[in-house]
Amino acid sequence: NAAPDNSLRRRLSGPLIAGYQPITPGVTAINAIDLDQVAIESQLSLGTNEAMENARAFYEEGGHSGNYALLNLTTPLTLDVPRNAIAEGKSHLGGTDVYGVIREAATKGDTQIKFTYATTDLPERYVGCQVGALPRLKEANLDGCLADVDGAEISIGGAGIYK
Repeated sequence: NAAPDNSLRRRLSGPLIAGYQPITPGVTAINAIDLDQVAIESQLSLGTNEAMENARAFYEEGGHSGNYALLNLTTPLTLDVPRNAIAEGKSHLGGTDVYGVIREAATKGDTQIKFTYATTDLPERYVGCQVGALPRLKEANLDGCLADVDGAEISIGGAGIYK
């Protein structure tokens, strides 16, 4: 008798966090604050001036948690955009779709918006773009970050496509 192929089994629940099953969406994004806290404590334990600056950067900028992109649009918004409007762009890795929402409401004529990256409930890859203070330690994850090039486009649900 052949052993069953467990890779084909349906998973009825997500991964545990600290031994508990999360029951509300977005717990992994909030849980990522713990990773920032670990980074702060790790840097403080080094006791150097550079490490102190790194710890302050994690405190002020995060790294694992709260990731968003500040987008400067070359074309002003033609409509008001509500908070949490769905938005989509392409990654810097050659066109992979990057999803998220608009972090704060924006009004017609604005040329700057905040894009919050979509998260999943899988702790090991809950968000595809992790920056903040992480580049200081050469630990940034840019794979799922929006393309940072002239002419890159972002589609904002109901409000059109902008560069």
